[in-house]
Amino acid sequence: MGGHTNPRSFEVAIASAMQLFASLEMLEGADKKCTATPRVEYRVIGSIVFPNSRYRISRCFSNFEFVPAGTVLATGGGPDIVAERSCHVLFCPSADQVPTWSSTTEEAVFLAEDVTKR
Repeated sequence: MGGHTNPRSFEVAIASAMQLFASLEMLEGADKKCTATPRVEYRVIGSIVFPNSRYRISRCFSNFEFVPAGTVLATGGGPDIVAERSCHVLFCPSADQVPTWSSTTEEAVFLAEDVTKR
């Protein structure tokens, strides 16, 4: 299950909407104070789309996992797909999908750089 399907994500979305409504004075009696939580912002710098259906992710990467330049990200019926620069992997197929996931029509993973830690 990816982070975007985690039930906690839904709770955060509701809390965010409620805070927005309170800040806009759309909720009677709501606390208007907004408490920022530490976060890391990433900028997507690329993605991997398999060139043919024989390609597979080399392993299950954790969400936001750092990979150094030169890391083999996928192998298949052609040259290895390698991280050209150090980056973070986003939205990798889950461990049970890695052996079989071979879509050539959508991104296998996204690659991001660490932009800001707040």
